[in-house]
Amino acid sequence: MKKYSYAVENHFQNVIKKSWSWGKLTKEERQRFIDMNVFDKIKGNDQTRIEWLNTIYQSFLAALDFKPIGWREEEKDIPQF
Repeated sequence: MKKYSYAVENHFQNVIKKSWSWGKLTKEERQRFIDMNVFDKIKGNDQTRIEWLNTIYQSFLAALDFKPIGWREEEKDIPQF
């Protein structure tokens, strides 16, 4: 019997859900990401599976027009360099 790895779930809980971008998602967007039917299709070793999870998350954010600075920020909250 194959040993089940929790690497993807752990990464989701401890990295993605604690990220700045996750905090900017609406409740509906968060649920839509969680409900995506692709996570069980991620195969490979733990590192490969985490890389695919990150790729899926980055693609999800790109579809929401994510920008690394100022995305969904009030203008007063954007750092001035």
